[in-house]
Amino acid sequence: MELSTIFSSFKTSGTATLTKVMLRMKDSRFPVDSINGKLSFDGNNVNVAGFTARAAGCDVHIDGTVKNLLGYLFNSKQVLNINGDLSSKNLNHYGSYLRLSRH
Repeated sequence: MELSTIFSSFKTSGTATLTKVMLRMKDSRFPVDSINGKLSFDGNNVNVAGFTARAAGCDVHIDGTVKNLLGYLFNSKQVLNINGDLSSKNLNHYGSYLRLSRH
């Protein structure tokens, strides 16, 4: 049985509250810190409430919903749907840390 078939019937439930979390990825030039917020898992969807974080002197605030997360993670043919609000008081310096390519 394929992994994508197994996870197609897998459903999540519950909540996770993040408080003062720091994320440092290998080979990253800057950590993401002050991660706070609530994640609510409902079947194949994740609701994000009051998510805040800081990286490279920039702040972000996110509220929204990620639909079909498990389907997307385990089956390349599935579509991920993200709907929400993103705000920031200071994104001025963030671009200097990103390498964006133009096509």
